[in-house]
This record gives sequence, structure tokens and C-alpha cells, in this order.
Amino acid sequence: MREGTVRANGIEFAYIEEGDGPVVLLMHGYPDIAPTWAAQMRALADAGYRAVAPYSRGYPPTEVPTNGFYDACTLVTDIKELVEQLAGEPVHYVGHDWGAATGYRVTAAFPELFKRSVQLAIPHPITFAAMFMDPAQIRGRFHFWFFQMKGLAEAATSANNYAMIDYLFRLWSPKLDEPEHRALVKKSMSQPGALEASLSYYRAAFGNAPADPR
Repeated sequence: MREGTVRANGIEFAYIEEGDGPVVLLMHGYPDIAPTWAAQMRALADAGYRAVAPYSRGYPPTEVPTNGFYDACTLVTDIKELVEQLAGEPVHYVGHDWGAATGYRVTAAFPELFKRSVQLAIPHPITFAAMFMDPAQIRGRFHFWFFQMKGLAEAATSANNYAMIDYLFRLWSPKLDEPEHRALVKKSMSQPGALEASLSYYRAAFGNAPADPR
């Protein structure tokens, strides 16, 4: 697995990559990091692709931006410029969770940058908006609401060596038991500013975090 950095949308992104050939750009969500894609990257490399997985904005070793922008337009610009810097030609795109939510938007805004686009775990924004207030969805997405509580959410998430992260993995991926991977997630999230950054994605979605005025 190779490591690198690239500057896009005003910040330094760290990424890992494997293989050579047409680029497959893989963008993670919460509470994941670039190495979450390791197994898929090996399979893609074996199939003749260059699999590239950046750490998303605010997830160290990617830079935690001082402006605190995590709005949809900023995230779309991140991916647009990552494609331009890392590939320089249209790519295959795979997004999970926040990577998927942004994937719908960036492929609609800049279709010329993508050969194919696959979104995982998150429905299309129109469908998502229609189902968001369903009681079952409110229960299932409790973290959307909880993460709006600035200070409390940070304290609860980081308590007892980030036990909340262990809980979320058990809840969302009950058959996945990879303590080494969870340790990497916690290491990234425990860097200065990173925990607040990861929660700011949710706050920006509700208008509770700064947005780029451009």
C-alpha cells in the first residue's frame, strides 16, 4: 500500500493507493478512514485498477481545516479537485456514507469527471429527504440529532477510549470484528480538532456549522 498527499480545495489531503491502471476513487464516511477500504483496494488492484482512498476533510492525517467548512458545496469541491489532482481524467467513483452523500452531488454537478459512480449505504438525496422524518429512520439515525449537541457529543464520543466508536461499529456492522481497524479510527479521531471535524459534517447538514460563503 502506497501513501501520498495532495493539495485540493485549499487543504492537504492524505491518501493511500494500490495497483496501477484506471483510477477508482474511494471516499469513506463516518466513523471510517481511508484504510477501511483496504480489502476492496486489494481486489481492485488485482483486477487491474489503481485504487485511491483519501482520508476525508478533517480526518487526520488529512488536514483539519481552520475555517471549519463541511457544507455540501465544500465537500463536492473537495472531490472534484481530488479527481483533477490524483487522476487528471475521468475516474470510477465509490462512496460510502458521507462519501456517498457527496458522491450523488458531485457526479450530478460534474458528470464529465466520472466514468461510473457507485454509492453505498445512503439513498439518493430526494429519497433520503422523503424518508428522513419517518419514525423508524429517526430512531435509526439517532446520531444525526445527538451530534448537534456541541460539547456534549464530543465528550460522550471520546469517553472511555472512544467507546462510542466501538458501539457504533457493533450496531452498524455486527459481523465485523476488527479491533485493529477501530484503533486506527480512534487514533485519527483523537488528533487535535479531528473529533469536532467528524461531527461537523452532521452539523453542517443542519446549518449548525460554518459554510463557505462563496
